[in-house]
Amino acid sequence: MRESQTAAVVAHPLPRPSTLGFVTRLVTQLVTPKAMLDIDAIERAAYEIMFRAAIDIPDDYRKGVEAMIAREEGMLSAFVLEAMLENWQAASEDRRPMCADSGLPRFFVKVGNDALGALAAAGGFIALEEALRRATARATHDIPLRPNRVHPLSRKDNNNNVGVGAPEIDYSFEPGADWIDITTVHKGGLFGTDYRMLFPGDGIDGIKRFFLDVLLAFGKRGLACQPAIVGIGIGGSKDTCMVLGKQAACLRPVGSRHPDPEVASLEDELRELGNRTGLGAMGFEGSATVVDCMIEIGYTHTGGMPVSMHCFCLSSRRATARVAADGGISYRTDPQWFTPYLRREGIAWAGAEVGAAANEMTIANDGAAVDRTTGTADGRVVDETTGATAGESATEPRARARSRAASGSGR
Repeated sequence: MRESQTAAVVAHPLPRPSTLGFVTRLVTQLVTPKAMLDIDAIERAAYEIMFRAAIDIPDDYRKGVEAMIAREEGMLSAFVLEAMLENWQAASEDRRPMCADSGLPRFFVKVGNDALGALAAAGGFIALEEALRRATARATHDIPLRPNRVHPLSRKDNNNNVGVGAPEIDYSFEPGADWIDITTVHKGGLFGTDYRMLFPGDGIDGIKRFFLDVLLAFGKRGLACQPAIVGIGIGGSKDTCMVLGKQAACLRPVGSRHPDPEVASLEDELRELGNRTGLGAMGFEGSATVVDCMIEIGYTHTGGMPVSMHCFCLSSRRATARVAADGGISYRTDPQWFTPYLRREGIAWAGAEVGAAANEMTIANDGAAVDRTTGTADGRVVDETTGATAGESATEPRARARSRAASGSGR
């Protein structure tokens, strides 16, 4: 009996070290999530979009201003619009912020529902927020941005745009997606924003009156830094109404329209109304006040109709990065924030196929399908920090940007 046991031991020796390593790796693969979001990739992405938002005007806003120049009859207003285009080009060529007041940097984070497990394995929302705060501090120093954030009473300034409640981070979620979208917006924080509690009896005319009151109060002194993207929030509670208006102004591209035909019609009507006040760019005589008007709605109390208004100024600074489950990063300027899921009306969500389709690709500003891992239409690998494709130096993408700006072809 002892001999057979000994034979058995000899017949099945202990695994060699290399075999142990294989088994260890196999077990690790089995117990580790297949996708693990990289917090370092999130920080790199946030750092890069801080640069892009501060320096490069989004194409949709640029094209909106170019269309206004073609029909602006006010001499000084037209001069301001032309100067804006020259300023944006100079900012892109010199890689410097487009405005001395670099606003209040903030983030909007859309998390795919299927990314939650991978995010948790990488440190969760605590690690994500730390990465965004770190990216803000680094970018403030490196771009550089003006350190606008101060304590409201003592006026203490940490010189990095980070502090209590700063930068703000808003969240939304997307079904059927395994990525995380990070959008940064550098919006001014002083003028061009207001709120009014209307009543159902005030109707559409009451909304128009409020819209004109705010536009004229700020616009005639140039305090809204127009031409602006005007965001209108209608409904919800007071805080929700304010959020809806700000997100409408900051997170929807010029030319987009709300899927509700009644809301979309009011967007068009208010934009035309805003450009018939006699005010032009920066308060000069003209017709270039509203590049576009965006409205977002929320169900509200039966007895009221709260309305908020936000002007996203002529430095409409926003940029978005998508961090895939494998750590790949792609960039764009359309945040794609207001998805069908975010605007859902019922209890259950029946549109999983929408999220699944969005998970496979994003649409670039020129309409080309972009590979969500490499960030390019042809599958080339893009360096997440410099934007260089394989075989390029880190300076070549900036040279391409300057060449496009000089030829007037945009980014």
